[in-house]
Amino acid sequence: MSFLAWLFGKKQPTTATGTVDRESPASTHAPGAPTNGLDRPTAPRSEAENLKRWRESGQARAWVEARKGRWNHADWVTLLAELERSPFWPMHPQAVGQVLEELKNELLHRN
Repeated sequence: MSFLAWLFGKKQPTTATGTVDRESPASTHAPGAPTNGLDRPTAPRSEAENLKRWRESGQARAWVEARKGRWNHADWVTLLAELERSPFWPMHPQAVGQVLEELKNELLHRN
């Protein structure tokens, strides 16, 4: 399906039973995914943009400060699982780790 057809909501043909084809982009977006108010998914954000929004939200700093700059692998895995369910996902895990390390260094140099 072309971008313009998707953008302007080109309707899928109905079946013999009169129901709309369930494979249309408007009906297959993930539950809870952002929509444009017309029950159509919005354009996905880039990983870099999501990372920037997460960092600017203060959640990354709060996570590092809550752990006093120390965390283990289980903490890391739990954070990634939480982020996957958040409006900030997708993000590249290495970039998330880099942000955390930068914030940890800032925290340690302040104290």
